[in-house]
Amino acid sequence: KVVLMDVTPLSLGIEVYGGAFSRVVPRNTSIPASISQEFTNVQDYASTIEVKIYQGEREMAADNALLGNLELMIEPKRKGESRITVKFDIDANGILHVAARDAASGQEQKVQINARGGLSEDQIKQMLTDASANAANDRHKLELAHLLVRAEEKLAVLGTGLTLGGKAVAEDVRKEVASAMQEVRAAMTVRSVEALRAGLNRLNNAGSRMGAWGNPTNVVAPPPSAATATPPPPPPPSSASASPPSK
Repeated sequence: KVVLMDVTPLSLGIEVYGGAFSRVVPRNTSIPASISQEFTNVQDYASTIEVKIYQGEREMAADNALLGNLELMIEPKRKGESRITVKFDIDANGILHVAARDAASGQEQKVQINARGGLSEDQIKQMLTDASANAANDRHKLELAHLLVRAEEKLAVLGTGLTLGGKAVAEDVRKEVASAMQEVRAAMTVRSVEALRAGLNRLNNAGSRMGAWGNPTNVVAPPPSAATATPPPPPPPSSASASPPSK
């Protein structure tokens, strides 16, 4: 006896910082289903995050089908300290319920969506065909997105270290770090994977010579005023304001 079960025809997930598609419910998951993942804030003292919900098999969110979005008020914390649980519930009728909850404040927002996104069978097949045809290019775009995020974070950390370290950072080290930072910025401008790899490798090596100032995590910046707590929109191509937490 063969039992046929309903499954999700395409993956469901959200956009994360850098524009990548983070799968929460993989394709062919049996329904009903309930799956949660934890994300975090990517900007200091943000008071809101936007959760954009997508369906598809492409590596970048913008290449998939946008199903809906919700905005969640969160307790302002330093980057990476917020714990935001995003839960996808799909009932037996294929209705998707997405909830986002901030652990610190207890604030929660929900949205209800048709899990198929109103797509026809032909449209779903076309999306799968497109994902297969663009797999190599999508992997390149995903690596570039990850490298751009890493570069942005590293530049911010070492820039802070140079400022706070002052004369504690030797002049030759300061010059080498500044030069490597300029190389990374140039690679970011041309959006070259190879140049970013090389630049980040050089920047990591230069930063390691800064000692404690290469990672000044012990320095706590004062929180901004309420009027400036909400972060500005992130740079293109991403409009995400959430990220998987650091391991």
